[in-house]
Amino acid sequence: IPTKINAKIIKSNNNKVTLKATITDDKNKNIKDKTKVSIKIDNQTYINETKVSKGKINIKIPTKLSKGTYNMTILSGVTGHYKSTKKNLKLTITN
Repeated sequence: IPTKINAKIIKSNNNKVTLKATITDDKNKNIKDKTKVSIKIDNQTYINETKVSKGKINIKIPTKLSKGTYNMTILSGVTGHYKSTKKNLKLTITN
């Protein structure tokens, strides 16, 4: 079953990013399987294969980033029922 990630950066500063996201199926319902999620910022892995259940991601990502704009990628893995997917976001650090 195809999936997609809906994500929002709640808070960001130079040492922490708070991210809230959901992984949904083709009917816009949260996936039911447990899956693993990885998060990259400018191709550097910050979270590697953290476990997610019921399609909900609420995570604080420790970072040491300077002021600027970065590319964030959220990757969810394949499960028994769902295909993998990824979401790209712009991350702006202002302090």
